[in-house]
Amino acid sequence: MDRWTTPGVVREETSCGTSDLPDRAANPRATPAGRVDAASEWRRPLTGLTLGLLLFETVTGFAIYLLDFSVANQFSVLWHTVLGVLMVVPVGWYVGQHWWMRFRGNLSHYQLLGYVSAAALLALFVSGGVLTWQAIAGTRIEYGWDLVHIVTGVVFVAGLGAHLATLVFRKSNNQEVRQRMGSAMRSCMVQTIAWGAAPSAACVAMALTYAPVALNESFPANYSFRYGQDRPFAPSLARKDMSETEKRLTSRVASVLNDSQRQVFLKNLKIDPNKHVGIVTVAEQLCDAMELEEGRRRAVDSALADARAEFATSGGIDPRTLAGSAGCGTSGCHPEIVEEWTPSAHRYASMDFVFQAVQVNMASELIPEATRYCAGCHDPISLFSGAKNVGNETLSAEGADEGVSCLSCHSTTQTDVRGNADYTIDPATRYVYELHDGVVAKTVSDFLIRAYPRQHVESYSRRLYKTAEACGACHKQFVDEELNDFGWVQGQNQYDSWRKSRWHTEGDPVKTVSCRECHMPLVANSRDPAAGDVDDPNRSANDGKHRSHRFLGANQFVPRVHKLPGAEEHCELTVKWLRGEYEVPEIEDRWTAGPVVRVDLAAPEEVRPGESVTIQAVVTNNKAGHDFPTGPMDMIEGWVEVSVTDDSGNVVFASARPDDRGYLVNPKIVFKAELIDKQADLIGRHELWHMVGARFKRTLFPGFADTTDFSFECPAMPADASKRTVVSGTDAKEFAVPAAVAGDQLRVTATVMYCKYSAPFLDRLFGTEKKVRSEVTPIARAEAVIRVRRDGGEQVSLDARHRPQG
Repeated sequence: MDRWTTPGVVREETSCGTSDLPDRAANPRATPAGRVDAASEWRRPLTGLTLGLLLFETVTGFAIYLLDFSVANQFSVLWHTVLGVLMVVPVGWYVGQHWWMRFRGNLSHYQLLGYVSAAALLALFVSGGVLTWQAIAGTRIEYGWDLVHIVTGVVFVAGLGAHLATLVFRKSNNQEVRQRMGSAMRSCMVQTIAWGAAPSAACVAMALTYAPVALNESFPANYSFRYGQDRPFAPSLARKDMSETEKRLTSRVASVLNDSQRQVFLKNLKIDPNKHVGIVTVAEQLCDAMELEEGRRRAVDSALADARAEFATSGGIDPRTLAGSAGCGTSGCHPEIVEEWTPSAHRYASMDFVFQAVQVNMASELIPEATRYCAGCHDPISLFSGAKNVGNETLSAEGADEGVSCLSCHSTTQTDVRGNADYTIDPATRYVYELHDGVVAKTVSDFLIRAYPRQHVESYSRRLYKTAEACGACHKQFVDEELNDFGWVQGQNQYDSWRKSRWHTEGDPVKTVSCRECHMPLVANSRDPAAGDVDDPNRSANDGKHRSHRFLGANQFVPRVHKLPGAEEHCELTVKWLRGEYEVPEIEDRWTAGPVVRVDLAAPEEVRPGESVTIQAVVTNNKAGHDFPTGPMDMIEGWVEVSVTDDSGNVVFASARPDDRGYLVNPKIVFKAELIDKQADLIGRHELWHMVGARFKRTLFPGFADTTDFSFECPAMPADASKRTVVSGTDAKEFAVPAAVAGDQLRVTATVMYCKYSAPFLDRLFGTEKKVRSEVTPIARAEAVIRVRRDGGEQVSLDARHRPQG
């Protein structure tokens, strides 16, 4: 007799062990109450459906986690999510039934594994539900919940696998039981595979039939490769990542050369930054210097021709891949950042009416292709699409009004601090439906970005963007013979003046105050998914802050002219920032207090009528990380306005007051540059293509001060308001003013003024009849009071200093 049986009874296998059932051969209808026919349970459609769905969720889950980003994986995410939600009821019902039938009796290892699996499955349902909701209605999935989902998924697979394995491979000495159970398990396996294969087939079919938006990476048929086919964006140094083309070229040419030639070729195949040649041209020059057999020469020429053809057919960038910044906000992910960026200088870099006027002049005086020089920093969307070309009157492309768009910056993979837009851009592979039109397409792509964010984060959040070197690619400029037909001339250079300043400590990010800490201060209580930063020594992963994308600087004029959304708030913040009224807590222990530029006054405490009075103004670059002012210095004008008035408000002395046209009248302290061409004539409309130097330039290096004396004579006769004398020239001069002081004191004020576009520059660019004027911003002010002594007393110390007001 079988040791597993008793007379008339079969010890039948169940899903959690065995069940004492009457011998069905003797009584096929007999089933004791409270017991389940295990074979029948294996054959149940609900069992096959449950296991099939769990199999599909397991396979797609591991695929999503382990495999590279792909179209198939994205559809796996969609099906994984949809079926994960739909399966809650049937799978939950099955597990509940299963538990209810099996929980009685002594705890066995079968039951223990079942309980572990059930608990893990419950955690999967909860965490999956939370992640799904966050991907639909939130700004991002929380990585804590994502980790719970991954860990419990592994636990569930291990637990359920062990649970099923102990049942499938459990031995039985009863042949009838083995046959019945084997048949039932095979039936269950078929159902499981069928239910798992159905959504898998649908997922694969959708991936294979998905039609992405066709992108045009070729240049227009009439595109001018004036500066070289392998330098399609010159004279800008901006470039698209063509590393695959370069690898193919290198491999093909190297395979043709002999060993010694190959070594020379590979060692010298690099671009010389001082020469205007591209990588294909360098390869050609190296091979031209070698003695090659005719066959090898043809092979090299073929490789060079194919490489140049690739630059022409795939070296451009479809404007749609860099535009669409508004979508970053309407997705619900980055609305705060898009709102900040909208009135910023980056946003209007290409639509700025001054830039457009200069570009028109450049195209007409030189050639349209020359405007690529400016476009790398001002208009990258148009540049990379091939719009800066002969025959395109607008020199613009679709989406170009976004200026430096979100993706223009966040697609940059490498920069060089030579400036002139010396960066490499590599547009990321987009999510399915991301470039399609329609609400449904946007909803699906937005969901995928949040639910499956790895590609998005790795493509658009690089450590490079946290460095000053990322800024230096554009915030540094030079002109050389390729543009001015003369030679190398340094232009604006914020990067190097910062690097050499007191704000930069090489190798110590804790002591260094970098570009983003000033111009992209932290915004608290942020809902942006980019909030927090583990790579920043001053921050943490969960600080609830993001970096402002206003890029506050010194231009509150253009946003108002173009009536950009949020312009008024942005301009008000800009003024506060210049005056030191915008707090930056992150660096308050390292940054000085007060306005960007401070002014102090030194004046005598007392003077007598008729005496010569000397006052001293000290202007200090208090907290700018670079020169003040900085930028296109031939456009900008900064000055110190000095005024001396008596008790009745009569002007006794004045320096650098604008006249009715906005022109400064004989300023003594003025910050600007006057550029000249090869004939030493003034360049008045920002024609950098003619620049060979400057005949005048005055700026303040970070932390440095500029001291200037002003002298006048204290009046002794009744005041005559019609005779107000000003300082002229750049040397200290004394003036006797034929007016008397009304009252017993003189009030001295010194104000640092700033104007983004000077009146003379705007008149030269647009004409005097247009009357275009940029607003003037008072940045800092200092006051002093001088008592007028009429009793013959002695004047006291000239060095009595009066603290500034702002």
